[in-house]
Amino acid sequence: FFLSTVTTAQNSSSNGDEEGLNDTIGEFLDDGRALWKHGSSGFAFYHDGERGKGLRTVRDGDDLIVFYSKIDRIYRLVDFEKLDDSTLRSAGIDHKFTENEALWKRNQSGFFFYYQGKRIKGLRTIFDGDDVVLFHPKAGKVYRLGNFENRQDSIVRPAEQDTKFSDHPALWKRNQSGFFF
Repeated sequence: FFLSTVTTAQNSSSNGDEEGLNDTIGEFLDDGRALWKHGSSGFAFYHDGERGKGLRTVRDGDDLIVFYSKIDRIYRLVDFEKLDDSTLRSAGIDHKFTENEALWKRNQSGFFFYYQGKRIKGLRTIFDGDDVVLFHPKAGKVYRLGNFENRQDSIVRPAEQDTKFSDHPALWKRNQSGFFF
């Protein structure tokens, strides 16, 4: 079971290991917490005892981020990739996505940019040393993806707004190959 980008979760169907699960969930949910489990047949996410379906997810290192749109919350399933023993665990509120307007990650498949919790494709980029300068025309912002060239670890990081470039509509750069505008 591998998740690499924003995907729709393929939640496993009922298969016998869920018998009596509603009783167990009731014991955990006195305070309304979200729960999850991950096993060989997939993963399940529960909120207030109700199983989530068609969830958007993002892998962040070994963690899995779950966007639970029913109540507009984002949860982090800590050590998701390591914990595939079908044990029921608590899901915590994710602060990386809720506290940062723009995020990015890079892995062997490429790089991914998230703006206000949604993956944005087709943006223009320019290399600047080891960094990448990313242009988001719809938001009217320019972001710097710091040390981009050396990060392929699938960790989600905040994208820093680059006001130096946001405030100037035209850029130029000179290197050994010539001059670029």
